[in-house]
Amino acid sequence: MTRIVVVGCSYGGLKTLLTLRKLFPQAELVGVDPSPYHVNITGFPRYFAGEMDSKELLLPLHEFLAKHHIEFFQEEVTGLSPNSRHLYTANRRMDYDYLILAFGASHKQIPNPTTGLFSPYTLQEVKELRTYLEKNIYQGKPIHAVIVGAGLAGVEWGCGLAEYLNGRGTVTILEQNSVVLKGYSDKVRNYVLKKLRQKNIHIQTNTQVEKIEHSTITFDKGKMPYTAALLFVGVCNHTLVEKLGLESNENGILVHNTLQTLKYPNVFVVGDAVSLVNQAVQPIKRATSALLQGPIAARNILHHYEEEALEKYPVNEMPLGIYLGHHQGLVYYKEWMYTGWFAWWSKKFRETHYL
Repeated sequence: MTRIVVVGCSYGGLKTLLTLRKLFPQAELVGVDPSPYHVNITGFPRYFAGEMDSKELLLPLHEFLAKHHIEFFQEEVTGLSPNSRHLYTANRRMDYDYLILAFGASHKQIPNPTTGLFSPYTLQEVKELRTYLEKNIYQGKPIHAVIVGAGLAGVEWGCGLAEYLNGRGTVTILEQNSVVLKGYSDKVRNYVLKKLRQKNIHIQTNTQVEKIEHSTITFDKGKMPYTAALLFVGVCNHTLVEKLGLESNENGILVHNTLQTLKYPNVFVVGDAVSLVNQAVQPIKRATSALLQGPIAARNILHHYEEEALEKYPVNEMPLGIYLGHHQGLVYYKEWMYTGWFAWWSKKFRETHYL
């Protein structure tokens, strides 16, 4: 029986496993992840705005995968021997015929943590941020929320914070580049800027943050007080990238456009750890990319098993959904864009039904 092991049971890993179960019913499927839960981090801004319950953000992996006859190990991966097809955890050696690496990337850490400084990439951090703001509001203190980074996460969190504060404070977004949402189309940026301004969210571009101390952010143009500062300063390679010893660069594990690693055609990569070799345009590191790559990797495993031609990953064919506040959103795909309530609902539906 063919044994397929997936390392990382978040968006891409789960989507790969579920697709494999449909395509390859006779295969033995195994998921490995150090956490007992998949956490829907894309829903954090809506949760903070009061549109979701925390229970909706958590998916118990053992229970969920068991329903699909997929074995799950809550364990940390420690090593890989691709020539002998062995994966190692702290507790066991796992043999595999095919391996999918879907462990993602790591978020850059706050260099000098201080009071009021948050990087809300975990549910615990999000809850701590809410408790901190509630305490300040209760004490009657003015709320000045500052977000560092105007990428997708920064924009959505800005809208979530504005909904939460509901006029009880200010929200400012600082961005080192000349535009928000760098890399996205002008059509998308212009609409998002309009909605941010309608929410009285102040945008300050061409601003390089130099230092963050208790209650003060120092940047190249001056200083700004804050009650809470949120940092969204990008991602870096997961520690497993170096530990597993596969060919890689600063963007992740090098793969062909079939999502296979360079030397091992039975080892695939999905999600934020993907770095396409000899490609100027790289996948944007977000859940939507992983959800698109997962089924492609699953189908390519079946193609490889049956000695058929493999599919190529279409880098540019990436739908975009942006949360812009209660009943406000944007969906963009191939120059086609719709906004408002239906876009908000579409993103909400996708975030709760992606599996």
